[in-house]
Amino acid sequence: MKRKDLVAAAAFAATLASAATAQNLETLAASREYRGEQALNVNVRFGMGTFTLVRDQGTALYRGSVVYDTRFEAVFDYSRDNQSLDIGIDSREPMRRRNLRDIKGQRIDLSISPAVPINFNFVFGAGNADLDLGGLALERAEIKTGASETTVVFSRPTVRPCQKFSVEVGAAELRIEGLGNSNCAEIDIKGAAGSLLLDFTGEWQHEGITEADVKIGLGELTLRFPSNLGVSISVKRFLASFDREGFRRDGDRYLSTNYEDARARLHIDLHAVIGDIEVEWVPGR
Repeated sequence: MKRKDLVAAAAFAATLASAATAQNLETLAASREYRGEQALNVNVRFGMGTFTLVRDQGTALYRGSVVYDTRFEAVFDYSRDNQSLDIGIDSREPMRRRNLRDIKGQRIDLSISPAVPINFNFVFGAGNADLDLGGLALERAEIKTGASETTVVFSRPTVRPCQKFSVEVGAAELRIEGLGNSNCAEIDIKGAAGSLLLDFTGEWQHEGITEADVKIGLGELTLRFPSNLGVSISVKRFLASFDREGFRRDGDRYLSTNYEDARARLHIDLHAVIGDIEVEWVPGR
């Protein structure tokens, strides 16, 4: 067979493989009306694909859809007794036996009512995740991702005090924006490697001092603060640079120049190994 024929045959085979993959996608959709539930535990397990989470604009307790490769099994289960929603895509066989490169098109889209207190647990492997937790009645959130591009946004203030918000990422690009709108007492961020942005802008309704524990390995960390926020940072670092702009030394901590007069205050314990720690100050509200 001539070379050009081989190329044409290979292209045709690739087209067939692509079409077969598309034909193997199915969709599972579900929703439930809000009936005065007092709590909702949302558990997401998703290995590979695209995930989005937003505040529901209607009267649903939740609504969503799972687009999945039929070699996998979609999960979309609600338990009234446990006040829990389990959603995800499970493998029907060990992942080591699967060629991950041909898994395309999987996605989960989910919206949650702002009327019910939420405990959110999210485990995500690889792909893209966009979560907007703004406006929800968030009590706790725990997010774990692998090699992913993850954006978490608090686009507006949450509607009740949040106990703890924690994120743990592997080799990932992570952006968390509007943390001042989270209304969380504790913030815990761990990153192994990659690029991280922690944006603490927002309305800062939390009463008292917000405690944040930030640990990063190899990578770049950007800390973005509103100018009216009082910030105290303790930095332990090894081969990591730290931008001190806007801070003064006070013992073993760095205090923002407005710390004593600020209405809202943030304490950060920062541990960094290798990389750069940049600080950005932006106008506060």
